[in-house]
Amino acid sequence: MKLIRMDNKIKLLFVFEIFVFLIAIIIALYLSGILNDFIKKFVPFLRGFNFSRAVIFNRILWYTIFALCLNIILKGTFSYKKIGRILISIIIFLQVIYIITYHINSRTIFNDSVKTWYNEIVLKRNNSEKIRSEEKYDKYISYNEFFSPYLFNRIKEDIAYTDEKVVAYGYHTGVLVYNGFNCIDGYVAAYPLNYFIKFSLLIKPELEQNKKINDYFMKAPRRLYLYGSELSFEITRKKDSPPAELHIDMDIFKNVFDGKYILSRAEISNAGELGLNLLNIYYDDKSIYTIYLYGV
Repeated sequence: MKLIRMDNKIKLLFVFEIFVFLIAIIIALYLSGILNDFIKKFVPFLRGFNFSRAVIFNRILWYTIFALCLNIILKGTFSYKKIGRILISIIIFLQVIYIITYHINSRTIFNDSVKTWYNEIVLKRNNSEKIRSEEKYDKYISYNEFFSPYLFNRIKEDIAYTDEKVVAYGYHTGVLVYNGFNCIDGYVAAYPLNYFIKFSLLIKPELEQNKKINDYFMKAPRRLYLYGSELSFEITRKKDSPPAELHIDMDIFKNVFDGKYILSRAEISNAGELGLNLLNIYYDDKSIYTIYLYGV
């Protein structure tokens, strides 16, 4: 395969930059509401699509542009390729350092590898109360802490779990899925409409009394979660969550979904009204959860 000529590389670089610019314009128009209004009026069947997600393409394009720039530097700028290679090595090294430091200092909460390493190497080996009291400490949660397989495997052993239907309350359902539970809920990008209708009926008591949650669920129904006004599903190290009410339709839970267990991050204060029995409470020093196991 013939190498692309230098002038063609520059043209290709220009084309990619134009695409980045156009995608940025589309995202800006969508977030400002201008594109939304246009779609509602002229192409209503696209109303459910989030055009700001087009930013994903820009990530690919920027790295392609970066690679093209490095190639142009190497092939077209220096008479001696050795100088070009040294310069490119320095640029790549600086880029890697930037990515690592960005992830460490980012205020967003992700369970990525860098934060896992930071948790295991720095935080756990430093018993300083100052570090553990800092606000940022709460977001440095390792994969092992997040999924807590030792804790959930203990639960499965105690109840002799054999694929009964369960739900999570107060944390991400992916934790239960990872640990081999058969979940009614989940983070699902595409699923049948009739399942959405059934799940909507399950959490209808909460949707009816909380407009914010109702709007969130209806606009982005990919999170099939048991929502609660008093208990968030966001990741936290806090194991002593106060008791919280759960508003679901228990007839739907038992008869439509054949649900058997609810694994909650907090005590369910209205468990008696729902007909739930507290079977046990589970915690572990290595885990970020205290799990209240309820059976119907």
